[in-house]
Amino acid sequence: MRSSLSCQLQKPPKIWVIFLLFCATLLALMGATATHAQQKQPLSMCDTFHNPPMETRRVLTIGNAKKSVKVNIEVALTMEERARGLMCRTDLTDTNGMMFFFSPPQVISMWMKNTPLSLDMVFIAQSGDIIKIVENTTPYSEDFISSELEGMFTLEMKAGFVKRTGLKVGDRMLSVEAVDGAK
Repeated sequence: MRSSLSCQLQKPPKIWVIFLLFCATLLALMGATATHAQQKQPLSMCDTFHNPPMETRRVLTIGNAKKSVKVNIEVALTMEERARGLMCRTDLTDTNGMMFFFSPPQVISMWMKNTPLSLDMVFIAQSGDIIKIVENTTPYSEDFISSELEGMFTLEMKAGFVKRTGLKVGDRMLSVEAVDGAK
């Protein structure tokens, strides 16, 4: 009797083998799920950051004596507003954009960090003249985009704006009007 009992202890019944395999598989799956959950962190600050429109809004007329276009702009006046810019915005209409104000005039450097939209950047001197245009910027790029010359303003519009409107270096800001109810 003793030898048959030791034989049974050495060879577990098939149900136990199946149960142990099931548990091992379950534990492996749970580990894989936990690893996946740890890896599924936000890809960028845009997953948790809300960037509402700036409070200061204006209507900008830009172009030349023969052809001009009006656009609705949010104005980034403070250092915090300039740092935030259009970051994390996923929607921008063809007639809306943002104007960055820099005082005193300076060589302006911009970038596309945390900006999912491709933009056209228009650098403008204190005189109102367009001094440089950069079309179709690369979303999320951390490369600096420079005005190369001293400027006081940068206009950011949805990519395609410059091509669609025919805007070019030498054109200028023609007027800036307040929007009813805006600061």
